[in-house]
Amino acid sequence: IFDHWKATIVDLKKFKSKPVNKLKTDKDIWIHILNDAPSLKKEEREALKKDPVFQRAIERLEMLSSDPKTRKAFESSVNDQRDHLAILDAADKNARNQIALKMLKRKRPIKEIAEDTGLSAEEIKALKK
Repeated sequence: IFDHWKATIVDLKKFKSKPVNKLKTDKDIWIHILNDAPSLKKEEREALKKDPVFQRAIERLEMLSSDPKTRKAFESSVNDQRDHLAILDAADKNARNQIALKMLKRKRPIKEIAEDTGLSAEEIKALKK
């Protein structure tokens, strides 16, 4: 999942704000959105919406800043999604542990169990106890 993921740390206070049409890179546009979200002019928002990635960000920004009730509903939805993902993650981990336990009972080598389940050797050894 992290093969295409990149993190950038930016001191937003040091970023010099420019008009949207003067921003050259996607990173500059993201920084501009994060830094100046509350003060983006309608023309800037419309210009940013021409790119599908920024369109989605601007639409969410507009929705979240529109009214407190909408924001609360959105936050609740995000929390529900996170809870659901946490449940799925726990179920996946449990399933991998169960498979590892069955493989241990059949005397499969730890290396093979690790390859088949994605668990580390340490996790597998802990299951033995």
